[in-house]
Amino acid sequence: MLHSSLDLSFNFLTGSALSTVSNLKYLLHLRLQENKFSGGLPDSLSHLGMLIELQLGGNILRGSIPSALGTLLQLGTALNLSGNGLVFYIPPQLGNLVELQCLDLSFNNLLGGLATLGSLHILHALNVSYNQFSGPVPDNVLVFLNSTPSSFNGNPGLCTSCSTNNPYCNGTYVLKPCGGSNKGGAHGSKKIPPNMFRENLR
Repeated sequence: MLHSSLDLSFNFLTGSALSTVSNLKYLLHLRLQENKFSGGLPDSLSHLGMLIELQLGGNILRGSIPSALGTLLQLGTALNLSGNGLVFYIPPQLGNLVELQCLDLSFNNLLGGLATLGSLHILHALNVSYNQFSGPVPDNVLVFLNSTPSSFNGNPGLCTSCSTNNPYCNGTYVLKPCGGSNKGGAHGSKKIPPNMFRENLR
């Protein structure tokens, strides 16, 4: 019998399980959030080509986001990597996930720009707070500065380049203008991660 979902979320599971679950190539939903899984994100996650939801938030994962995640073209419901210790940049291959609706990268140590998110045009939930992102916010992401401005907190280097005819610029007071010196709401101390994708998962 083929199983389309694996939900081990909200336990105290330890170890490095991601290489093992990568063999479950028919999975649609993988929910391992809020455990104590450690290690890195293996390239073998790309074997889960049917996956539409990947929940790995709230573990002890380290290292970079592998470019291989960009091959999971069916990933649409959610990609949650929040509350880990991930570092370096968002790989440009994540821009291939054009069906993605919810993305949570908050509470990591990611850096660089958000240009890759410019390809994700059907996002309806985004959280990049409390990282080390910098540079301009892509135009298609400006809508979240109005709906969920706290999703950008904790990234002092982020800024906006807003044209006056952009209807989503009303909430950009939470970030400084690019090239300006205004203090914005992207500054701030860390706090408990928001439960962005942690409801109605079980």
